[in-house]
Amino acid sequence: MNEKLDERQAGGECPILLFGEFRLDTAQRRLFRNDAVLRLGGRALDLLATLAERPGEVLSHGELEARIWPGTIVEDSSLRVHVAMLRRALGKERYIANVPGRGYSFVGSVARGG
Repeated sequence: MNEKLDERQAGGECPILLFGEFRLDTAQRRLFRNDAVLRLGGRALDLLATLAERPGEVLSHGELEARIWPGTIVEDSSLRVHVAMLRRALGKERYIANVPGRGYSFVGSVARGG
């Protein structure tokens, strides 16, 4: 997981993000739909956590790539592929919006909790 999220967890912030029927445990790096664990790769989990940590904000492609793939040059399609993977995993609910020419935004309501 990226350093920014690890720092927040160490600082006492709740590592559980709740949205819809989902629970994202950033400390254990797991996404749950109700009580079922959804299988996602590490980069997809990092992307979801980064977006869900800042709901309603538009995060640029460059910012997301720097946080998800730090110090690595990635192809433009990598971010799109991971967003598509997350959208499939999250099902019919549309939590991740594309903001043309700007980036992506998490559009659901997010609560912190256990």
